[in-house]
Amino acid sequence: MRQAQVGVTPDNHFRQTSSMVKLGSGAQRRVPDYFLSRTACYLIGMNGDPTKPEVAAAQAYFAVQTRRMELRDKADTQLVPGIRVD
Repeated sequence: MRQAQVGVTPDNHFRQTSSMVKLGSGAQRRVPDYFLSRTACYLIGMNGDPTKPEVAAAQAYFAVQTRRMELRDKADTQLVPGIRVD
């Protein structure tokens, strides 16, 4: 898995589980499902196909959040005497 190349241990961010779904006949069947960490969502969103609406929404969300944190970090460092951010 490519994520391991950037220092992300996939098992810590992608957890397989299962869910029971009701079939048309009324019976139930167990299907695979996954729990994803925020890091997993980021990796999937940034590496997904931006023509798909869900991927485009994820990319926009993470772009906005990244910018918000950049602005917050800049404001925080400007509050510390002796540190200048250009």
